Amino acid sequence: MAWSLIAGVALAGATALAQDQSGASSKNLLPNGNFEKGMEGWAITAFGKKGQGAIDDSEKREGRSTLRIDNSEGDDASARQKVAVEPNTRYRLEGYIKTKDVQAVKRGGKDGASLCLAGGWEKTQSVAGTRSWTRVTHDFITGGETEVEVCARLGYISAPVTGTAWFSDITLTKIGKAPPRR
Repeated sequence: MAWSLIAGVALAGATALAQDQSGASSKNLLPNGNFEKGMEGWAITAFGKKGQGAIDDSEKREGRSTLRIDNSEGDDASARQKVAVEPNTRYRLEGYIKTKDVQAVKRGGKDGASLCLAGGWEKTQSVAGTRSWTRVTHDFITGGETEVEVCARLGYISAPVTGTAWFSDITLTKIGKAPPRR
């Protein structure tokens, strides 16, 4: 019995060491990604000055309040937060989005609500129309950046949308070092 206990402890230690060496982490690097502290750490921006965002205590996910962004007119509105990252490293951005009457202002537009990184094209799939809670995820690799700005976004600067989106449980986790370039 003592040998099986020692073997179990050794195996657990080896597993922990392997996880540490891979650089993987399950820790959420995004402070207040579940909005339990209200809007602490988040800033609301609206490109067209028409969108609004706030904590919604009536629309909950798993018993917790959510972030709500409303675009009564076409806009690109978001809640943003800067986060420290390591250069040349793989990360996963994920969370949950619920939408009501989200539609593109421009005919044929495909944008809706998403999680993204400001200043580039890195984003999850868009959620449009009226949808129940949908899990979204996007893996990306940092270049030389030591900081990224994570956004819970309704619309896009060149593709404004109308409607309402709720966001919950947003996480940013380190997956590991980026593969070497060829």
